Amino acid sequence: MRAVIQEWLKNIKRYSELRQGRFQRILKWFVDRHYLHLRPDQRKTIQAILFMHIVGMVSSAMAIIAWGIAFALR
Repeated sequence: MRAVIQEWLKNIKRYSELRQGRFQRILKWFVDRHYLHLRPDQRKTIQAILFMHIVGMVSSAMAIIAWGIAFALR
């Protein structure tokens, strides 16, 4: 229970520290509208899916760059 409360307080701190630039306002709107209405297990699932997508995009970009270098050195 203590860990859940600490995570909750840490997330409130991060949320309150969002600056008011255009991207930050869009992010804050998205968090208010969609993310905060989810249960904690659903939030963790979304975080895992986003992490997998980011890893996939980075590895794809690395493969494309490596493939381009291989063809350039040919």
